[in-house]
Amino acid sequence: MPAIRKSELKDALRLEAVELLHIKPQEIELEYQLVKAENGKLSGIFVAAPKKLIEEYIACCDSHGLRISSMSARIISAVNSFFLKNKLQSNTFGILMFSGANQLYLAVFDNGLCVLLREINYDDLREAEQEVINSLKYSCSKSASKQLDALYVRGQAQAKEQLLKKLEQVFDVTAQEGDGTDSPACSLAESSIFKINLTKGYTVTVKERAALLKITTVLLILCLLMSAGLIAKLVIQSLEAKKVASAFNISDYEYAKGLVKALENAK
Repeated sequence: MPAIRKSELKDALRLEAVELLHIKPQEIELEYQLVKAENGKLSGIFVAAPKKLIEEYIACCDSHGLRISSMSARIISAVNSFFLKNKLQSNTFGILMFSGANQLYLAVFDNGLCVLLREINYDDLREAEQEVINSLKYSCSKSASKQLDALYVRGQAQAKEQLLKKLEQVFDVTAQEGDGTDSPACSLAESSIFKINLTKGYTVTVKERAALLKITTVLLILCLLMSAGLIAKLVIQSLEAKKVASAFNISDYEYAKGLVKALENAK
């Protein structure tokens, strides 16, 4: 998208989310991460979800004594997990992950920058073959080297070997299986891991929020009652002052003044 001020970026992305989710802007939770700002353009990713859905997840976890530390799109969580569990040393590389349920995740990184992040659904993996190839080719055209240095693979799927063989032929790489074990992450991983977290603003659970809301409501009612009592006291004092003033007249004042003077002379 065209470069805009950071203060306006989230509002612009929220409008995009409104068109995608078809709900009101205030009902959307949104987070984004910039990847690159170059030649007057911004590149990055953003994730949006209905606030109600997020609160339902938090409430569900809360009911089981769990607290959500982070929530994001499945593809982002999958890529993060892959980085943490595999040592990646190539400059330009692709990541292909089979997540099951006829779904795969595709990502390409060029010198630490994400240039592709895609989720592809398919009925038959052989039908998705050309879509995967086209996506990788387009990403390579945007990279500095114009080619893949490596292709990392994770997960299982029917016709997987056929797809990998085709990709190895087209891109002249050897597909490397990600073992999923806790091997040391390279320095590139730290700079490339996505830090998008939709629950970042939820420092307390939904149940805790409800309790805090009740406490706040009680305190507000007490403040209102105290204010009402103070106002009533001031009104009573004002009425009493008016009552005293209305009972007093000038003749009484002159009479009292004369008595005081007579007492002073008597001394």
